[in-house]
Amino acid sequence: MLKKGQKSFRFQFEILKLDAEFDQSLEAFQKSQKYELKLAEETLREQLKYLQNVSKHLEKEKSELTNQPKSSHSSVLSQAVKKIEKQLRHEEMELEEMKKIGKGFARASQIF
Repeated sequence: MLKKGQKSFRFQFEILKLDAEFDQSLEAFQKSQKYELKLAEETLREQLKYLQNVSKHLEKEKSELTNQPKSSHSSVLSQAVKKIEKQLRHEEMELEEMKKIGKGFARASQIF
């Protein structure tokens, strides 16, 4: 049978052990969040750069289209412009989804 002082010491030891485990878990969580944030930031920057390039390409194609006389070539350019516009809308929707995820990250960070 444990004496009162021994029980108290055992409980204090367990509390210190739990406290150390908590600190380790919190540190691991923070490292994980930093990594996830860095990865998200890189992905967003790449997505933004890609959108900028697609937008430039679209402007170039539109410019060529307006400078072309009506011909079969202008029809091909028109189709290319429509395809790029569709692609640009799709990429913008993906970026909006990423922004929503980012807002969720921000809310989760505020909770912790």
